[in-house]
Amino acid sequence: MNLKQVGETIRTRRKEKDMSQKEFAALTNLSPSFISRVEGGEYKPSRWNCMNIAEVLGLDPDVLCFLAGHIGPTLDEFFKAAENYPLYNTMVDLVKAMNEGDITGRQVLTSLEELNQGV
Repeated sequence: MNLKQVGETIRTRRKEKDMSQKEFAALTNLSPSFISRVEGGEYKPSRWNCMNIAEVLGLDPDVLCFLAGHIGPTLDEFFKAAENYPLYNTMVDLVKAMNEGDITGRQVLTSLEELNQGV
């Protein structure tokens, strides 16, 4: 999880939609100072806030939540669902590395896409 990357993603999309932080805050029912801190990489938005932000910006909520370190209801459910996937052990290692802050969610997705192309 890389909070700066999450913030940059949100800021870039907000600016593409030609919204000020104040306008965006009003649409998300969040404070302008919270939006500023999320965009600055100081705060990790909750799963609910990620979903809300993604909806207003027209982003995929699952992707934004994943980048912010929210990968689903529980890691156990994620790993159980992935057991029969050919790259299960690699996926487990990548997700654990992301949760420990060693790599970003985007790096996990990129690695899995690259590995999946080789399967």
